[in-house]
Amino acid sequence: MLFSVMRTTLDVQAGLEVFKNLLDKHVVTQQPKNRKGNFLVHGVSVSPRQYATYLALKGLVTAGNHSPSYEAIVNWRADGSKVGGIYTQIHSLRKKGLISWETKPSPIRNGSGGGGMVAQQHIRYQLSPPPQSVGVAISDVIERMSATIERELATATEAINKVAC
Repeated sequence: MLFSVMRTTLDVQAGLEVFKNLLDKHVVTQQPKNRKGNFLVHGVSVSPRQYATYLALKGLVTAGNHSPSYEAIVNWRADGSKVGGIYTQIHSLRKKGLISWETKPSPIRNGSGGGGMVAQQHIRYQLSPPPQSVGVAISDVIERMSATIERELATATEAINKVAC
């Protein structure tokens, strides 16, 4: 019976040590990486074009226009960019968590009355820092798990030492 308890405790201890070593390898300690030529905005790497769009949108929202059109952003940038490019950059910035917006239904009007078609119009752009990076959040969880495993490992070691004496 004593051998069985010791063997189980040793197995638990060895398993905990292996698991802790695996967790320690995955702890993220690096800062966000930036590609050459890109800008870091709140720890997120953005291309120069996305950065120019971000600054234009920030300038328009700060000036009081919380619902600027893509054409207004193109005019603000005044660098010859196209509306289609602004659309792509705005959606990239949204995916990266740097901006968000509300939408409202807007009827489409054309020469024949629109036929009841409705589009979604972006309103109330909001510039906010992105949520905590997934890598950092996972790193925090791994560190807490590692601390728990260290406590359990100490308890298992103490139990083995008591049984061996």
